[in-house]
Amino acid sequence: MGDETLRKNMAAAIRIVLEEGLRKTDDPITYLRSAAEEIRELVDLFERSGWSGRMDGAAIRAMLVDEVEAATREMIRRLHH
Repeated sequence: MGDETLRKNMAAAIRIVLEEGLRKTDDPITYLRSAAEEIRELVDLFERSGWSGRMDGAAIRAMLVDEVEAATREMIRRLHH
């Protein structure tokens, strides 16, 4: 799977999960910020655990963080407008 296809699939999955969570929360801004922080912590945990032995893994983790943060920023912006 190419990087661009992986990024698009990852972005779509992230948005589905975040949007589902938004439907279930009373405080959408806090939910989105918390979700983004949890992903960052998960990626940090992978880095510290030694699981990240492959360069491909590092690229995927970077994509994951980028896509979660982008989706979160977009959803927060929509909530404010």
